[in-house]
Amino acid sequence: MKLAAVALLLASVLSVSIGAPVDVIRDLILNFREQMPCGFPDWNLPPLAPFVLDTFKLDTDGIRLQVDDLFLEGLGSFEMEELTFALLQFKLGFHFNFR
Repeated sequence: MKLAAVALLLASVLSVSIGAPVDVIRDLILNFREQMPCGFPDWNLPPLAPFVLDTFKLDTDGIRLQVDDLFLEGLGSFEMEELTFALLQFKLGFHFNFR
């Protein structure tokens, strides 16, 4: 019960002070998309658009995978078709299209 009360209070504060939670999440994702080509120096992350990875290895029970010289282009060119957020259920739904 206390958790629900805190969630309702948080939802009302967010909606009054900075907009609906889904709008805040949408803005965060769009800002992230814009920053992808430059990287995130504060977090020591290189540019993510295009995404370049020299080697990726996965070795678990039943799966052995190695990818070399991975180059993914277009990660920063997605369009958000749908974004939903249910605060009380802690659910986030989304549909992105990559051009």
